[in-house]
Amino acid sequence: MPTLQNPKLLRTQAATLAPYSRRCRCRLSLLKTHVLNKERPRLSEEVTSYTDSTDDESPTSSNRAMDAARILFDDRHIAAWRPELFLYAPLGVLLATFRSAMWILGIALDQPFFRNQAVVEAYLRLLGVQVTWRNADRIPAGRHVMVSNHCSVGDLMMLFSHPSLPQRYTHLITSALPAQVTRARHLPVLMRPASPATYDELATSSDPSPVHLFPEGGMTNGRGMLRFSRGFTRILQQQQQQQQQQPSALQLQQQPHVQQQYHQDMAQQHQGRLTAPSVALMPGTGQGSRTTAEEATVGPSSPLLPAAAATGTAGAGGARAGAATILPPPASSSLSSSSAAASTTVAALPVVPVALRVRSCMSGVNTHTLNSSFLENLFWFGFSPSTTLEATVLPAMVPEPGEPRGAFVNRVQAAIAAELGVEVFEMTIQQKRQLGMVLPEVPEGTRGATYAIFDEKQKLQYIGTTSDLRNALRTALGRRPEKTFYFKAATLPTSEPTALQAIRDAWFSECGGQPNGNRLAIERSMWQQPVDAGAISERGRKGAAEEKTRQLVAALRERGCKEDFTPNPTLLLEGQVDFLPARNLTDEELAAEREAEAARMRGRRSCSAIVDGQERVFHTSYVLKFPTNGGYMMDVSVLFDGRETQHRVIVGKQYYEPYGLAPEAAVEAGLALLLRAKVARATEGILLSSQFPVNYFALGQLEQWYGDEFRQEFERITGQEFVEVFGKQGKELQRPVSVVNQEPTRSYMGRHPRTPLGGVQLPDGNQDGWRFNRVHDYGPMRTETAEQLNAALGQGARSELAEAMDEVFGGGDCNEEEEDDLPQGQGILDAFF
Repeated sequence: MPTLQNPKLLRTQAATLAPYSRRCRCRLSLLKTHVLNKERPRLSEEVTSYTDSTDDESPTSSNRAMDAARILFDDRHIAAWRPELFLYAPLGVLLATFRSAMWILGIALDQPFFRNQAVVEAYLRLLGVQVTWRNADRIPAGRHVMVSNHCSVGDLMMLFSHPSLPQRYTHLITSALPAQVTRARHLPVLMRPASPATYDELATSSDPSPVHLFPEGGMTNGRGMLRFSRGFTRILQQQQQQQQQQPSALQLQQQPHVQQQYHQDMAQQHQGRLTAPSVALMPGTGQGSRTTAEEATVGPSSPLLPAAAATGTAGAGGARAGAATILPPPASSSLSSSSAAASTTVAALPVVPVALRVRSCMSGVNTHTLNSSFLENLFWFGFSPSTTLEATVLPAMVPEPGEPRGAFVNRVQAAIAAELGVEVFEMTIQQKRQLGMVLPEVPEGTRGATYAIFDEKQKLQYIGTTSDLRNALRTALGRRPEKTFYFKAATLPTSEPTALQAIRDAWFSECGGQPNGNRLAIERSMWQQPVDAGAISERGRKGAAEEKTRQLVAALRERGCKEDFTPNPTLLLEGQVDFLPARNLTDEELAAEREAEAARMRGRRSCSAIVDGQERVFHTSYVLKFPTNGGYMMDVSVLFDGRETQHRVIVGKQYYEPYGLAPEAAVEAGLALLLRAKVARATEGILLSSQFPVNYFALGQLEQWYGDEFRQEFERITGQEFVEVFGKQGKELQRPVSVVNQEPTRSYMGRHPRTPLGGVQLPDGNQDGWRFNRVHDYGPMRTETAEQLNAALGQGARSELAEAMDEVFGGGDCNEEEEDDLPQGQGILDAFF
């Protein structure tokens, strides 16, 4: 029986069906999804498409993204089990388990001995990692930004050991990892979460440490590259603005040299090498064979759980989403005298590209897959006996005068891609994260569609019509997940039933009759009606429906579907399960929503907070920043969980100046603590003593309320050790001693204070006020001696107190008179005793 796999045959028959035949393009698209076992509960998607030599239609963006995913990501950790792999597997499992434990233990311990180079080298040997650097002399001695491609979970270890590395790097790491990773302080690399707020802090910080990051945002298998993010250029821009305000003679000398050296090296690198033209990847070829854009054809596949269609504009060079491209080479090395003179005005922070290759001594073992977790990647990285990280340093690069951010990032990535000999795909990390969504390609102006559903063996199950293709596929997947693996669809600019049914009848004729889902009454009801939970009694309907909902959602999650499926609450009461449709926005609504979101997020800073043990992102924008004598007063807007609240925060200098931070960083540490503690984000009316004044507060209040929690959150956000000392001297201060009980003074939460006698330390050694989070005494003011405080507390010398008592009471004893005993007599209770 034909299975509607021949687009040419289908198009020929459909052309005689309706006046819409030329516009509807009645081809059926096919998606194959592998069913994964419980050990790999994620989706691995593979597009199976059919090439028609007469097809003049360009591939859809979903197809191109899926082609990119097939090249960049493997679908299983073991490509094929060979006899030698079977023999090695027990030893490999032991090695992987031991090395994973060593990896996690090293981060959890966070001991100072990890800064010892001998310990680090021994640690790398235990992990089976060998690092090889090439052209390391190209790394500048001063501050710079190092960027590299990302191929494995162990790529960061290339920074652990090399004599040419100038000093300890600050690595910007994804916020998806556990918070313990970014809290580590003694690892060979200082790790910070990658966010715009972190970029801004690094740009304004006086810390000379170099910065390293993976601009791709995620790992690939090394056969291509994701599009670089432009976030790291924020560091360059703000650094350049600061240097424009205060240029130095050294900066005036460095810029021309770096520019000239870069152009010379790149000219030699590209000499005799042709830049690869845009290419398309033939589907179904495994590793992917390259061919020119004119020779390549891609079938019109529309996957059931595809990558989201690219919504951005084409990148540099006119590349379309998903098309494999080599980025254009850098501009000509010749500089006019005017541009050379302009380049000498400011020395931008140099960017050092590094081409990274990961070589394993055991072939056929993939360290990560499309949807594998961090722990899975860690396990398979340690499975091989040894792994070599080969880092090739390319010449340092700086933005040319007037060069846009995107063009400079493309130029940096082109240098790395040319060294590796791979393509750069128009696929971003955001598009990778959207894999597993039900997003069929629907042409603009579509009003109706006819679709066909296939099972895992590509056998036709059901043909239906709809005015909303996406929700029709969602409904089919929710009702019959065990039979919904492939689909084909034909779209029309009308929703007239006669036109849609004409295509359906043509498909029936092509198959020699109706499939079981249309022919059999029981099967047809299962496709067209909600799922019956099978409750025995009326009282158990809701419980049975809820249990059936959990089973269906679990099956979808095991397939790797990331869609949100919400059951219809009305049907649950009747013992039936059906999922609510996802609302489709019109083109005007989509455009308005994107514009509103862009305007709302413009100028916001991204921050992180630990809520219920998970790292969550919130956004801040500052409406008012008013300088005061002791710091700043700020009006800040906080966007979290779809809710925006307004707060006025007073931040003192002691919370940001000693650490070289911006005031915003200290404010965001306090806001992260409030979100972590789940404090009410807005209050009204008169506050109780147990309510925190979240609408209008000072960071000092926050520290008094939460003590150690504030210190921990401050250190997590800023990466600095929190010390209650004003100034940067950092010298050891004497522990305060209680005047009353001669014991060390303890603050709220039982923490020893770091300032003597409870006040805020000033540069001259004095104190300007009491800290009101003490539980014993507050210590003397700067104009008050300990003797004066003792007298005020009634602990003065005995003679002085005696004289004062004599003056008041005349030297006599002040004994109270004893009261007379009450008279005893016969009472009512005496008769009972």
